[in-house]
Amino acid sequence: EVTVDGVDVIKIVLGQGEKVIGEVVDAETGMPVPDASVSLADPAKIERLRFVRPERLADVAKTGAGGYYMLTRAPRGMLLLVVRHRDYLPEFVPVNTRKTPPVVTLHKPATMKGVVRDASGALAAGVRVVALSEQVYDGGETKTDSFGRWTLKGLRPGPYQVHALGGAVNAESTTPVELQDGRTATVALELAPQ
Repeated sequence: EVTVDGVDVIKIVLGQGEKVIGEVVDAETGMPVPDASVSLADPAKIERLRFVRPERLADVAKTGAGGYYMLTRAPRGMLLLVVRHRDYLPEFVPVNTRKTPPVVTLHKPATMKGVVRDASGALAAGVRVVALSEQVYDGGETKTDSFGRWTLKGLRPGPYQVHALGGAVNAESTTPVELQDGRTATVALELAPQ
């Protein structure tokens, strides 16, 4: 509080925000990931982050050759660190901007493909194939082509249960299909009567 010409004036000093410094590495090799975009977003809007570009709460930073980034003028509190790179899946990491953030590990997208055959062994066209993973909260859905082939791309590494559904028949993978970073897993499904 300052007095100017007999009038009390409240003086407010605005801070410059927090400085957030962290590291981004490849999940498989542990090596630094250069040229990743790093920004902060409001965690209350997490349902939109995978599909819509999030509103930035601080300047966007890029990781350097050593995988490090620095965000300046970040708001204080619990926010979501959004890390994107053209060769990796996006990551959304909760952070407290007053503390050192965790090392962010980026995963390369995995692919799952296969063929679906009916109970007689013939290729099954137009069958819906669904892959779900409760452990990594990911999944995908597609239909088989005229040769019974299907492909799902951009999946997070982890265990998936695969289902094929078509007309009066269905099939399920007997054991979970384990997807690895950047690799393709092949799954053969045979439809059986429901």
